[in-house]
Amino acid sequence: MDLSFRSLFNSFQSLVEDYISIVLKTVSVDVSKLYFRQSLDICTDNNFLSKEFIEKFKPSIKLRNDIAHGYDIPTTDALIDFYKENIEVYNKFIIDINEFKNNLDQQELF
Repeated sequence: MDLSFRSLFNSFQSLVEDYISIVLKTVSVDVSKLYFRQSLDICTDNNFLSKEFIEKFKPSIKLRNDIAHGYDIPTTDALIDFYKENIEVYNKFIIDINEFKNNLDQQELF
């Protein structure tokens, strides 16, 4: 169970990274030359993700890096507590993606 929950936790970060990469490439931003946090800033500046989501998401970046790189690996209980305390971040991500999609439908940005 420990490994599965850590994998699930990392998968959400990967999902966010993929979304950011796709959106920024679509608007001709070369993500290979950016730090991840710079990409997040561009997404908020262009309304691809809300500032509310980013502020709630940022603490998970360190946890994900700790897991992925084997630094100070948090316990599964700590990850579960983080998830419970921050569940709205996952819902906010879905809301942000839907808002972006709706804006695309209306404005045809691409």
